[in-house]
Amino acid sequence: MSDLTRNINALLDEINKIKTNTSDTGDTIENIISDLNKITNNGSNVNDIFSNIYYVNDINEDKRCAVS
Repeated sequence: MSDLTRNINALLDEINKIKTNTSDTGDTIENIISDLNKITNNGSNVNDIFSNIYYVNDINEDKRCAVS
């Protein structure tokens, strides 16, 4: 998994934490959306980034998700 996809996933995870009141960063959803727009060039450089038909499961990412 690329750094870009990891960063996007981390920001999306943080949005979920904010929505469930488990975030400890003090960020707001608006700030995270702004950050997402910055790293994705307003979404223009992430077309099909999560819909790769040749996707190979990343075991390390699965472990990271299972821990958090």
